[in-house]
Amino acid sequence: MPLYTESFKNYLKPGIDSNYGIIGLDTFEKSLAKYFYSDVAVSIYSSNYAEACLNIEFQNNLTLSEVLYFLNTHIWEQEEDHCVLTNVNPFLKALQALQDLNSSTIDIEEISILLKDTSIVIKKIYSQSIPSQLENILKEITDHHFMLTKNAKEVPFEMFIPVFEEGPLEGNSNLENIRSGNNSSINDYFGYWGLYYDSETDAVIYDLESKSMVYGDLFMLNH
Repeated sequence: MPLYTESFKNYLKPGIDSNYGIIGLDTFEKSLAKYFYSDVAVSIYSSNYAEACLNIEFQNNLTLSEVLYFLNTHIWEQEEDHCVLTNVNPFLKALQALQDLNSSTIDIEEISILLKDTSIVIKKIYSQSIPSQLENILKEITDHHFMLTKNAKEVPFEMFIPVFEEGPLEGNSNLENIRSGNNSSINDYFGYWGLYYDSETDAVIYDLESKSMVYGDLFMLNH
């Protein structure tokens, strides 16, 4: 669907299967709230006996700049031959603990991070894409912060990760693969992001490769 402001704001999640139980969901939610000093809400997006996909919402009274400062100064740790975000580790450990309690595969459909001045929505694009790429996404937000905030002049009030170039679904191999479950490209997270600013009537698309704003129609991920 085209990435217009109203279509994004009125985006509705599919119905949740309330009859399918996930063991330990309350404990998982409380663990995330404790680790990240946030109000956390976890719900089941979709489920069957083979897999359950979760929606996770974090709400925190920090600003984007405060969160990024924390990422830059407090939670990098050397591990073997590379640095990791240690604050992601408690999230992954809690997710693994939840998985250990359940026979169905646990995956994440969407993470919403609601901050004082912006909301960040990250969508699943392939199996386990959010758990495997959350660290890299946070790093990219940090690295591109100056451009995302219009040279530190305006914070977008919503960020949607990722979006795709507009075109008919049957001609868009990325969207076809995602909807069929055959996508596996991590690069799809780092092509285009959708941004909403108070000063802009419609969505603005941020091209991570060129570090520039694109004014045109793209598709948000709604599958």
